[in-house]
Amino acid sequence: MLIGLTIDRFRGIAPSTLLKLARLVGVNFVEITHSVFDDLPAVLAELGPIKCGFHLPNYGDHGIDFSHESFKNEINQLIENVNNYHQHLHVQYCLAHPPEGHPTLSKAKNANSYLFDNLRKLRPPVIIENIQSMSFEEFQAFFEMAKDELGDKLIGQCYDPAHYFVGGEDPLAVLDRMKFPIATVHLSDCRADKDSHLPFNMGGVLPVNAIINKLYHMKYRNSINLELLPRSLDELDSIVASYLTVVRRFHPVRYLITRARMSMLLPLLQRKLRTYGKQQGALNAD
Repeated sequence: MLIGLTIDRFRGIAPSTLLKLARLVGVNFVEITHSVFDDLPAVLAELGPIKCGFHLPNYGDHGIDFSHESFKNEINQLIENVNNYHQHLHVQYCLAHPPEGHPTLSKAKNANSYLFDNLRKLRPPVIIENIQSMSFEEFQAFFEMAKDELGDKLIGQCYDPAHYFVGGEDPLAVLDRMKFPIATVHLSDCRADKDSHLPFNMGGVLPVNAIINKLYHMKYRNSINLELLPRSLDELDSIVASYLTVVRRFHPVRYLITRARMSMLLPLLQRKLRTYGKQQGALNAD
């Protein structure tokens, strides 16, 4: 089973630097974004045997997704980059959201068609993630339409319990109602009204442990990605603790090995991360 972390540029720190730290933690999987193409030689040098998912841009975070025809040039460039380097980056899938930011039904229909056209052009298989603006029924209906359009290209859905929770759904109950297979899981804690991507035990209200236990008893064995957004460079211990919480349930032996290694390495990793942050801050000041 693959358990990993999202790797993106964070406060000026390059993806390759964060990937290096992830390897020291011992992760076997990461989910990367388009930011890796600004740092590609260094990312490839640090990747080693780690497998990757590729999170396509989404409207909420980037103001662009694969359904926005006004960004045709940027979308085509990203498709080309993914198709050229997906094997070098060990990409297992590309993850997309349903169209967001389209206020009328007619625009949404056009957006769906353009999204599916672009997803067909990608060489890796595709996963589609539930979004908080869609109810469970709406997302399942959208996924069924996507399956009709994409066929075997679409290998499953991404289950993001925080999106369901913030959208007013019971994230545990929806697991019993899903019509389509779960190909990956995004896991983070959240506020009651915000998908804040918190590490565990940092003031969030999502029933994280209950979700992990339910996935375990369902015999879920595909990837789990911790989609965490630290508030400062000092939260590395919380990120590692969140990672260990998942590993402990699914891989008890690996948990014991990783916990022992982290007891020695964590202070070093924290110093390295602060150093990288200060160096990047100095570069930004220049």
